[in-house]
Amino acid sequence: MPVTITEPLLTHRLDQQAHRYRMALIIVAAALLYVAGSWCVSLWDRDEPWYCQTSRQMVQSGDWVVPHFLDEPRCAKPIFIYWCQAASMTVFGTNPFAARLVSALAMTVTLIVLSVTLSRAIGVRRAMLTLLIFATSAMVIASAKMCLTDSVLLVFITGMQFCLFRLYWMSRRRRSDSTLPTALLMWVLMGLAGLTKGPSALILMLASMVFLAMMDVGGKVASLQAWRKAIGWWREVRFGRGLAIVLLIGLPWLVTAYLRDPAFVRQMLGEPGRHLASNQDGHSMSPGYYLMTVWITYFPWSLFLPTTLVLAWKHRRLPHVRFALAIIASNWLFQEMMVTKLPHYILPSFASLAFLTSMAIIRCQRRQHDDLHRRTFAVAVAIWVCGALVGAALPLLGAIKFHNPSGLGAVLFAVVGAAYAGAAGVLLMRRRFSAAMALMGGGMVLLIAILYLVYLPNAQFLRLPERVGSFLRAQRAVGQGQVVMIGYDEPSLAFYQGGTIRSKEKSYLRQVAPAEWPQWIVMTAKVFNSLPQDRKERLERAASFSGVNYNTGGNVVDLWVMRKKDSNLLPTSEK
Repeated sequence: MPVTITEPLLTHRLDQQAHRYRMALIIVAAALLYVAGSWCVSLWDRDEPWYCQTSRQMVQSGDWVVPHFLDEPRCAKPIFIYWCQAASMTVFGTNPFAARLVSALAMTVTLIVLSVTLSRAIGVRRAMLTLLIFATSAMVIASAKMCLTDSVLLVFITGMQFCLFRLYWMSRRRRSDSTLPTALLMWVLMGLAGLTKGPSALILMLASMVFLAMMDVGGKVASLQAWRKAIGWWREVRFGRGLAIVLLIGLPWLVTAYLRDPAFVRQMLGEPGRHLASNQDGHSMSPGYYLMTVWITYFPWSLFLPTTLVLAWKHRRLPHVRFALAIIASNWLFQEMMVTKLPHYILPSFASLAFLTSMAIIRCQRRQHDDLHRRTFAVAVAIWVCGALVGAALPLLGAIKFHNPSGLGAVLFAVVGAAYAGAAGVLLMRRRFSAAMALMGGGMVLLIAILYLVYLPNAQFLRLPERVGSFLRAQRAVGQGQVVMIGYDEPSLAFYQGGTIRSKEKSYLRQVAPAEWPQWIVMTAKVFNSLPQDRKERLERAASFSGVNYNTGGNVVDLWVMRKKDSNLLPTSEK
């Protein structure tokens, strides 16, 4: 007997299919955005060149056991991220694009995992909106476009979170299905996360489980039975087998590295504790740092943060909402406890945050709640528009300050950014939320594409290390001992120069005889002006550059490339 498909059912199926196509479009657009400009934008800050140069040295030296940055072992992270980037460099060359491609691919994999898993768990429409919010958040985009550990780590953490939720959900539903495969998969991902960034993933998982238990217990804190019930599902995690899997994955490399360099392994194992209790690389921040920065890192969706958290707390009895809250709270609190803080440290909570944001928006669209229809939300939209306009003007202000030829890109970014903010603001004020969501996500894709393909490649004041490195290579100052830098300790200069430049103390030129100086010296104008006259006369300026120094918090620096004068050209009395 033929099955009759009713019109409502047919419409529902067509809607579901349309949402799947939209999810596929989001993933493709995001993947293209994540690689856009990776080949023509300079390395950022200190972290990118540390990873990029270390991975390049791994390829060049053939040592895939103990990573090195210049002359020293690189102990900040375990080995997996360097393996990934070095493998990419063997295919695409030892360049920033190859190193960054790893992050772009890893973030794209995370999007695919989210789309497939959430479609089955919460429905295609909510999954599509969650994917749009997550993929176009500022910190997600930034992490996907930089050669750091975060995108690779996020693949493993996201998979672990889904496995952990399945164990929790099946226990609450008292499902008879075997949880062993899920638990084993979670611990395999845990082992890979450990090879990427040490014990952070394990700590986040344990903290999430504790927060989840506290929420399950609720007001029955004094009830031992309530606590037993809340943590009863923990046996499904299978800690004994899991830790054995983690050791099986990590020990082969650790043992090999220890036999090669015991001091490297000891120092690397102590890195997490140093980040927790001390200031690393000048990144010490006071508590409340993430509460302040999330408005930027979660842009443009930070507009909905108050509504998201309020409605999530109202619906915390729902298992998936409760689990997402536990993920966010545990990650947030753990990172706030650390002395060393960076914006991307709370990236593991962004998928949960995007899920809760999509739930809040859909509930308000259905008028189950009126939070987005109140006057306070209109005020928030106005503030958001003003903030977006300021952000759109920043590249233009930089171009004006440095008289930069990238002004055309800055103008384009400002015009598109202003139109983006204004149009999104109008749609939100009129409560046309579906159109506003599409514009907010699509607008971010367009703006970042303009930033990376038009503005940044020509923003010379942001490319100072690359410009100086290119000049030194043109002068063939690439040999060992040929060049040093003084008063400007920028790791990306080492990458662009070729990896042979070394940093010296500011007193170097005073304490070392001129005859022992290298042929080339990169220094700030301030350092040169502080030298005694007789030392100044031993040097001649070969080139001058001006731009932003990332290592000093973005201060403007005048950088001079000095050449040591030929002793035959000096007066007889000075020889």
